Order: sequence, then structure tokens, then C-alpha cells
Amino acid sequence: VFAGWYFAPPKPCAAVPCPEFLRVPRDVAWRRGPEGIRIFRLKTGRSAELAGTAERIWSLIVQHGRTADVLGALAREYAIGPAALRKEVARLVGELLQGGFLEG
Repeated sequence: VFAGWYFAPPKPCAAVPCPEFLRVPRDVAWRRGPEGIRIFRLKTGRSAELAGTAERIWSLIVQHGRTADVLGALAREYAIGPAALRKEVARLVGELLQGGFLEG
């Protein structure tokens, strides 16, 4: 619809039961730019810019949808303890849920 913007599928995992805990609402679009990922909530007009680790966490949420899979992938990529990793992911996910950029 908009060049370079991605939208969540209308019915993710409609054919099979989903083991996911997080998903991107249908009214949220995102795109990768030179500064990171820009996410935009169409209903409210709110937007946010994610860079660095936050950008990677968003990408993994979109790819996997399950917090456990996101944590596992991050643990393999970054030299950080599991408690600190969970805290960082929980902080970002909380902000994204509060802003309406994710649904649980």
C-alpha cells in the first residue's frame, strides 16, 4: 500500500493454533530506515523510532511472535546474562504494549 511500509497480516496463524504471546496489531505499520525501524499506529497517529537492540528485538518479535523465541535468539547473539536480557526485553515490550504497537 505504502512503499517500504509493512503491515501485519490480517489473521496471523489463522490456519493453525498460534503459540505466540505477542503480535503486531493490524493498524500498525513499520519500515526500516537509515536510523532504525520506524513504527506507526494508524488509529492514533503515534509513532516511535527503534534503533540498536530495540530494533533487533522488534524484528525478532515480528519474526517469531513468542517471547521465549525472542529471548533465545538474543541470547545467541549478545553476550548478556539471562536476567538482564529478560529485563531489557520486558521493558521494551511493556512500552510497545502501552503505546498500542504490540498486543499480547
